[in-house]
Amino acid sequence: MDWHPFIVHFPIVLIISAVLLDLTAILASRPGLHTAGMILFIAGAVTTVPAAFTGEASSEIAVAIQGITDDLARHEDATTLTAWLAAGLSLARIHLTVRKRFNSKAGRFWLFAAALCALLVGWSGYTGGVLVYQYGAGTLPINQP
Repeated sequence: MDWHPFIVHFPIVLIISAVLLDLTAILASRPGLHTAGMILFIAGAVTTVPAAFTGEASSEIAVAIQGITDDLARHEDATTLTAWLAAGLSLARIHLTVRKRFNSKAGRFWLFAAALCALLVGWSGYTGGVLVYQYGAGTLPINQP
C-alpha cells in the first residue's frame, strides 16, 4: 500500500498553519498563540521525514511513467529543500524560544524564513499534484515496456 498520499498532507497543513498562527499572534497581540505555532511547526518538520521516505518509495514506481522524470525531479528537489529548511527552522525556533528571544528582531527574521518555508511546502504540494493529476502517479497502472 502506498502511504505517501495519506502522510504528505500533514507537513503541508502543519507548517502553513504554524506560520498563520504566529502571524495571528503578532497581529492580535496574543503571545500565547506563539506556543501553538511552535508546536505545529515542529510537528510539521517532523512529519516531513515520513513524507520523504514514503515519497521515495512512491517515486521508485512512478519513475516508470513516461515523461515524468523532470517533474518528478522538481518535486523531489522541492520536498528535500522543504524538509531541511523546516528542520533547521525548528531548531532555530527552539533556540529562540528557550533564550526568550523570539519576540525580538531575530524572531521576526525567523517568521519571514518560516513564511518562505510555508510557500515552499505549498509549492512542493503543487508539484506533487502535477505528478498525480498530469501523469496519474499513484492512481493509474503503469504500463512497462
